[in-house]
Amino acid sequence: MYKPDTRRKPHSSRDINRWLIVSEDSESSLNYLRSFFPHSRYAQFVTEGPAGDTVAVVQKGIKLSEQARKEDRPYIHTWCVFDRDSFHPNRFKAAFSLAAQAKGVTAVWTNEAFELWYLLHFGYNDTAIGRRDLINKLERHLGHEYSKSDKNIFDKLMENPERLEYAIKNATLLMSDGRPPETNPSLNIHLLVLELQRIKQGLLD
Repeated sequence: MYKPDTRRKPHSSRDINRWLIVSEDSESSLNYLRSFFPHSRYAQFVTEGPAGDTVAVVQKGIKLSEQARKEDRPYIHTWCVFDRDSFHPNRFKAAFSLAAQAKGVTAVWTNEAFELWYLLHFGYNDTAIGRRDLINKLERHLGHEYSKSDKNIFDKLMENPERLEYAIKNATLLMSDGRPPETNPSLNIHLLVLELQRIKQGLLD
C-alpha cells in the first residue's frame, strides 16, 4: 500500500517529472487523471491495451519503472490503474500480488468500473452495482448522456469544486471497513487523487 512521505514538501519539478501512471483504459480514467496536469512534464501517462488486462497493466508499469531505474532516471512512484470489469477473478487478484512484490508500484482499482469514482462525487453508494446501472445513475446526476470518451468530464465534475472533497470523503468511508478489491463496490483511486492534489499544490506554492 502506498504511503506518502509527509515529512518532505510536496514535490519539486524533478519529482513531478518522474511520476508514471499506467492504465488499461485509454479514455475515461486517463482523460480524468490527465486533467490534473495537462502538461506532459508533470507525469507520464501510458495506456496498456487496447483490450486491457489487469496483470498486463502491472507488468507494463514494472517494466517501465525498472527501465527508468537502470537509466538512472527513476520514477518517484508508479501507479497501475484498472477496473474490475469482467476480468477473471484470478487475473484480478494476480495483479495486486504482482504489484505488491515490486518496488515503488501501487495497484489502483475500481470495482466494478471507473465511473464509480464519478458517481461518488454526487452521493455515497455501498451496495453492489453493475456498469449499466452505474452509468444510468451518473447520467441522472450529470443531466445528459455519458460517454467514456468525454474529455471534459473533469471540468463537469468540478463545476462545483466541493464535489471532489465529497468524493474523497465518500470513497474513504466506503473503504473504512477494509473491504477487499474483489468486493463490489470498492476502489482506491482516491489515494492517487490525493497525491495528484499534493503535486498540484506543490506547483502553486
